[in-house]
Amino acid sequence: MSVMPDSSLFLGRQPILDRQQATLGYEFQFQPVDLERDTALPNAAATADMVCSAFAELGLAKALGKQLAFIPVDEEFLCNELIQVLPADQVVLVVKPQVSAAAIERCRELRSAGYTLAIEGCTGLNSGPLLSLASYAKVDINGHDEAELAATVSQLRGLPLKLIAGKVETPDTHDLAERLGFNAYQGYYFARPVLVSGRKLSVATQTLLRLITLLNQDADTAKLEAVMKGEPGLVANLLRLSNSVGVIGVAAKTTSVRHAIALVGRDQLRRWLKLLLFAHPDGRGIRSNPLMQLAALRGHFLELLVQRCYPARPQMMDPAFIVGLMSVMPAALEMPMGEILEQITVTDEVRAALESRGGQLGQLLELIEHYDNNNVDGAASMLARMGGRLGHQTLNLCLSEAIAWMMHLGEEADVQK
Repeated sequence: MSVMPDSSLFLGRQPILDRQQATLGYEFQFQPVDLERDTALPNAAATADMVCSAFAELGLAKALGKQLAFIPVDEEFLCNELIQVLPADQVVLVVKPQVSAAAIERCRELRSAGYTLAIEGCTGLNSGPLLSLASYAKVDINGHDEAELAATVSQLRGLPLKLIAGKVETPDTHDLAERLGFNAYQGYYFARPVLVSGRKLSVATQTLLRLITLLNQDADTAKLEAVMKGEPGLVANLLRLSNSVGVIGVAAKTTSVRHAIALVGRDQLRRWLKLLLFAHPDGRGIRSNPLMQLAALRGHFLELLVQRCYPARPQMMDPAFIVGLMSVMPAALEMPMGEILEQITVTDEVRAALESRGGQLGQLLELIEHYDNNNVDGAASMLARMGGRLGHQTLNLCLSEAIAWMMHLGEEADVQK
């Protein structure tokens, strides 16, 4: 097998959530790309050496921390000795149920070596001998009625398997998976908005976004103080933050909002406000809020792409973060983007990106949306429109960095909530 450079790789990912909606892990799709045509090659062109080297070079093991990487493998990949370069404690090998006797024996060897297996497209006890080797079984929930799915789940319940509902794309399919007792869900159901006309942003959310906008515009402290005083709970937390030795390095008691802003500093204040945006209303934090995880990931992903594309324009980074974060808000708030933008103040640059994918930030947002949907052709088209400022290698590296940052953010948000 020949080694393919990671610049010819399109890295797709889809989250897998547990019943508490915390991220269990990501399923990764490693798709080779024809660099001359900039399109995806057939799956048969994927090779084990490419996937393993990409996993290492992109730093995905470090980025994911304790979360799992579900990696689909065919028989050729499964039987290649390079597969054991992947970290056994972090990888779940996803295998089709109908495989050869040689592949089944290979699965036994890998399980003995500490690897975890998942069956893709499991249909019950007729899924073959891999059922006795697997730790996870994925059942596609679309295209089957509830009675059929219930029968499949009932059969599998007697085995030591965790059941993952696949292709959960809507709130209805998520509710069905919950009723049937699946352990986890895979799909973008949480990012599919059900628009409710007339819903309003909470006062707290409006205030946070207004403060971040003012900080990005380098507004004077008096304006920040005036806005913040409208949220007593925010003021109380700011005073507590300013008195924290861990935040500013020294204990400094203050009862003044203006003094607290000065002690915390604008950069730290902006960072803290962004953390608050990701807090779940019931106090569980970003770890159990998949939409806010996606918002955090997109925000930082867009920041990193701006840094690579426009290194001479660092002033674009803060608007980039807001664009990435706000792009998820229609789903989070169940209301159209136009209504959201009527309730907050954003720059013309941010508005154009969010409303019509206009401007440089809009182009990058559209690229990320194609990437999120594993749309290789759409992403390739956007890369071409951007005139070669970005390539697949940079996209993949930025994604890995953004995942790592989002995981760390969840830890910090849990500590500070």
